Amino acid sequence: MKAMPLADVDISKDLTELARQFDKLLKSHKRNLAFQVVMCPIDFSDLLHKKAEKSEYLSVVREESETSLFRLKKERWIRYIGKQIEFQEDFLVKRTSKGGVYLAIAFANSEIWSNLILWYLERLKPQIAFPYYNQNEFREIITNLKANNGVEVFVASRTYRPKESQRKLHKTYKARREWEEEGISLDYVFEGAIEEGERITKINFKVVENSETIGDYSMATQKDFICKKGCSHFVNTALPKAITLASKKFRLLTGRSRETTPDHRAKPIEIRYKIPVFPDVSANVDFIDKLRLLPNFSCTVLHGNPYIHLSLADYSDGSSYQVLVLSKDKITIVPQIISEGSLSKLITYIFEKFREGEVIGEDIGSPVA
Repeated sequence: MKAMPLADVDISKDLTELARQFDKLLKSHKRNLAFQVVMCPIDFSDLLHKKAEKSEYLSVVREESETSLFRLKKERWIRYIGKQIEFQEDFLVKRTSKGGVYLAIAFANSEIWSNLILWYLERLKPQIAFPYYNQNEFREIITNLKANNGVEVFVASRTYRPKESQRKLHKTYKARREWEEEGISLDYVFEGAIEEGERITKINFKVVENSETIGDYSMATQKDFICKKGCSHFVNTALPKAITLASKKFRLLTGRSRETTPDHRAKPIEIRYKIPVFPDVSANVDFIDKLRLLPNFSCTVLHGNPYIHLSLADYSDGSSYQVLVLSKDKITIVPQIISEGSLSKLITYIFEKFREGEVIGEDIGSPVA
């Protein structure tokens, strides 16, 4: 059987000590350390234990009070290879200090991480959700890596979503050859994206202190953090911020189903924008067309002009919503009977396919009964 490096890790330790053990693994194996922040309304480890009892490809390897080690073994048809591949790897589930927020951690190459671990976690939605980090949060998390004076972050490459007029020309930008060793400054990359109306979706970067590379990472707006070098630095600087932001998002999602609200009243949320994003009927049509393509959802148009009123249902778990646009600068989502994972999926989809905004969840009156 293939060696599983995580099997030798003392999972009883706290995250800081685990990071030290991970750093040793990074030095001795040609693999990366991958983190996925997970939001789950029930204990995530318990959920996986129950799945393992009925699964042929998920098993429990070891368990401690705050951490569980699981093993996945699965044959999958990989389209781009054109054949069936058997994957096997361990992953950790670590509770954080923030209720409802967990870490899934694997020590694997990118192929196994994407085609096995992330593939499986995606299949658990909407029982779980991944936090979506907007551009300001994305930048804030990475900036936290500059914890000390003399520490700088340099970008090696980025993937971005073009502005609407260039949406069909989705492309990847890489640092020029003469910058490969040093990279481009983080501020330059984000400020350039703002100026061009682009949204960065993934970024590869290095952390340098006194001319020495102390960290090599990649990060995406919704999915994984990949660590090639400097796990301890990442865990002590950027990761706490990512967890705190995820906790804030999870609190905003919870308690919005009519099953749990007082007198079963609606508890809506709003996505607000600083500019008019619904200036005319064509913007209404564009938004409705995008919502109609939301995977595993039905979308019924109750009104499309001059205001928008949609009824959505999530086939995955039966969650349902009313979505309204009554002004040019905000979207109102009125949950009915819903799950946190489904609501997260809806908001993330709007951010990715339409436009990012600020999610507001307090003191909002419902425009529908």
